[in-house]
Amino acid sequence: MKINVEEHVELIQRLWKTKFGDRSKYKYPANDYQIKRRGRLLQSKDLINDFVNETHEVIDLGSNTGILSIMCALNAKSVIGVELDTVCVQKALVAKYYFQQLGYDMSNLSFECCSVMDIVKSRRKFNFVLARQVIYHLSNEEVENIGDILDDECTIICSAKPEKKSSNNKYKLYQIKYLKRFLQKLNFDTFELIFKKSRWPTLIARRSKHDNN
Repeated sequence: MKINVEEHVELIQRLWKTKFGDRSKYKYPANDYQIKRRGRLLQSKDLINDFVNETHEVIDLGSNTGILSIMCALNAKSVIGVELDTVCVQKALVAKYYFQQLGYDMSNLSFECCSVMDIVKSRRKFNFVLARQVIYHLSNEEVENIGDILDDECTIICSAKPEKKSSNNKYKLYQIKYLKRFLQKLNFDTFELIFKKSRWPTLIARRSKHDNN
């Protein structure tokens, strides 16, 4: 059962409000911003429907208010949304409730207010990682340990941000070439670059089972 984004787009936009309030001082006026956000929402829906299936145990890093996690939950075996902002986690739980009321099964979805390192320490593993617009924000420690949460056979979807000039970590994962190089070190060997001309070019990387030793 796939989520009907077009039918519920106004509800989704209300649940997925920008934290910036009045946008008059920003680059895009409010109406233009909503149009762009709607476009990104539909784009993300297509991406998830194309790549997430019932065999996937998904972790959504930086799940924000949970909409992408909810989309994944309609296709995946299980989904955990991970977010440091407690307000965002609360909004995500509200969003989950709303979609349950609309008749969508959300029993395979949970949200946790924690860091990547908390997940590493829990020794859980996932075969699908969603890290759009977040991987370049991770700390050095989180980047260096992220491989510990990955199943042997795994897919990761992550975005770069070419205009970004600095990063929280030394790995420069805001650039596609460094992001790809980093994933190759984790034995990812199949890559597809999409949304090349967007603000966040996105890399889909896959690896097959391999001998970690």
